Amino acid sequence: MKSACALSALVLALGSACGSTPAADTVTSMLARGDDFAGRRRFPEAIIEYRKAVQSAPQSGAARLRLATSLLELNDLKGGAREYFRAADLLPDDPAVQVRAGGLALIQGRFDEAAARAKQVLAGNPRHVDAQILAANAKAGLKDVDSAIADVEQAIVLDPGRASSYTNLADLQIAAGQMADAEASFRKAVSLSPDSAQARLSLASFYWASRRRPEAEQTLKDALTRTPENVAVNRALALFAVVGGEPQKAEPYLQTIARVARTPDAKLSLANFYVLMKRHPEATALLTELATQDDTFAAATSRLATLALASGDTQDAGRLATAVLARHPKHVGARLIDARLHAAAGRLDQALASATIAADGDPRSPQAWYLIGLLNLSRQDSATARQALSEAAKLDPRATDAQLLLARLSLSQGGMAAAARFAEEALSASSDNATAQLLLARTSLARGDIERAARLLTTLEREHPTSAGVHATLGAISLLRKDEPAARRALTRSLALDPLNLEALSGLITLDVAAGRIAEARARLDDRLARRADPSAVMLAASTHASTGQAKQAETLLLRLVDQEPTNLQAYAMLARLYATTNRIGEARRQLQVVIAQKPQSLPTRTLLGMLSELEGKAAEAIATYEQVLAQDPKSPVAANNLAWLLLQSGGDTTRAFELAQSAKAILPNDPHVNDTLGWAYVQKGLFASAVPLLEQSVAAAPTNATAQLHLGLARVRDGRLSAGRTALREAVRLQPALASQPDVRQALGPG
Repeated sequence: MKSACALSALVLALGSACGSTPAADTVTSMLARGDDFAGRRRFPEAIIEYRKAVQSAPQSGAARLRLATSLLELNDLKGGAREYFRAADLLPDDPAVQVRAGGLALIQGRFDEAAARAKQVLAGNPRHVDAQILAANAKAGLKDVDSAIADVEQAIVLDPGRASSYTNLADLQIAAGQMADAEASFRKAVSLSPDSAQARLSLASFYWASRRRPEAEQTLKDALTRTPENVAVNRALALFAVVGGEPQKAEPYLQTIARVARTPDAKLSLANFYVLMKRHPEATALLTELATQDDTFAAATSRLATLALASGDTQDAGRLATAVLARHPKHVGARLIDARLHAAAGRLDQALASATIAADGDPRSPQAWYLIGLLNLSRQDSATARQALSEAAKLDPRATDAQLLLARLSLSQGGMAAAARFAEEALSASSDNATAQLLLARTSLARGDIERAARLLTTLEREHPTSAGVHATLGAISLLRKDEPAARRALTRSLALDPLNLEALSGLITLDVAAGRIAEARARLDDRLARRADPSAVMLAASTHASTGQAKQAETLLLRLVDQEPTNLQAYAMLARLYATTNRIGEARRQLQVVIAQKPQSLPTRTLLGMLSELEGKAAEAIATYEQVLAQDPKSPVAANNLAWLLLQSGGDTTRAFELAQSAKAILPNDPHVNDTLGWAYVQKGLFASAVPLLEQSVAAAPTNATAQLHLGLARVRDGRLSAGRTALREAVRLQPALASQPDVRQALGPG
């Protein structure tokens, strides 16, 4: 005879109301309260009660089943499935629970477990149709499609009037490539259950996937006629309209969903539709209403902030985003708005920090990764930008903005194949995207395929006659064809459409100088600098002045530029070359020393003095000067790079050289000279695999730099990549024939 304690434990475990044990009564009341909350669809409160019941009676299958069901109602698939599996283990003789647990196992890819639960049910009831279907789906997951089809056919024999079995059979027939049989099965499901929205939705999905859009649309409309308020049918029709390029037709379906479902997501979807259609008053009204409710406050308020930002009201956008972040610090939408506001104000570090928090909060947000990429481009960190943009494009293959930026980035770094691939991917997502077409034309031109570029541009010019970029690229083609009149017409048209277009300006100046129209070239440059004196324009102006005999004007521009941008290594290099080619190194040195006497803290002046010492072959003097610069500013990238280079060339402290090159790389991540210095430092340390990517970046940015080609070739050879190394070495020798006499080059290239 069992003891009273044992009986009490049994009652407690079952959650039974019989007996007078206080603990059992407590579990029963917990379950009752939970059932009351669940009946009113207040699942968070129900979960609290069910969890307390499970804690008090961990072996109660009924309590775990209730907890699992409520968790699934809140879309907590992981937690719900975990509790469902435990409930099924505690209720082994309940076939419905076993089948449901098996279905959850299928969703998680646990096909063996699903098969085991189906087998357990079928052992006691071989004619259990749901278990038969579960067994079929488990076999399909295990790649045994033929056996899966046989199991479903057996289920149909057991219950031939069940429409869902035919739908399941059709899915398996699709997996087996039996498309005609699948269509017949979908149609059979509809004939057996003509009022079933799910049967018609499955048939419509089949037609849609088969590119039979008219039949898909008609099937969906038939479903709507029979079930006009079915949320799934209305959602499918709304999606069909948007994807089909007729988003305005989605409105009645979205309105029905919002009215019938009465869920926050349904109303937010309707508001998003109004935003998409630029019906901002309706969107604002609906979002303002949703912002007053706790469960939709964050989503609605962040969307309101987005609308404010789009309208140019940055103050209101900031206020709304701040309100969301005060309650939800990691809210992705609000974080992205905050990042954009910081970026617009020039606070790139704060913007990047906010965008990074957004990506941490939702690593699958393409918008977050795109913004991170954009911000890193603004910070001249193309390597990190490329990684972020690639992630955005991977998460959303239709993210043409990310693909186009990747194409531009690849094109600017000499990656023609990658640029073409990204442009073509953007075109596959948006076939009429003019920017993608133009990028593809420019990529073709850069790869030497002038005819393809011309064909693409002919179409673009016809469809986009006011595109400055199109006319600039047409001008570049005419220059290559040596058709100067056509080039001048196209470039003049481009500059008229966009006075800031540097490509068109550079082309016209090339034509002016070649034709001896020097005054006209200088006038163009003066006009451009008056409009915007950005570094690229200043460098173009300085180069033009230097080549047309106005070295003093070029010097003035470059001195001003290095003073404004002390990290602009290209400007320093151009200035140093200017002094060397005009035989003014001594004069320049004296002038710089006067400036240093007056302004001893002027780092650009002292840095330039070090570069002049390098040009004169006074390495020790240059090293001492760069050391003085770094004593004032340890992070000065130009001095750090140049000092690192001198140490590497002179066989000095290679460890210090490596540290200096890394310091320069941190501030100038895309500068070809810096990448070459750090890459060569890796070579000196014997880390060839680390050197090659940096040297490849350097060569991509400066393909005519013989030293960079030399370093890349030697690094590849020493890394065991002999063929690729020889290719770079041959290019280095072509650019600078004297390099062929170097022993390491002769050894790598071999005889002949």
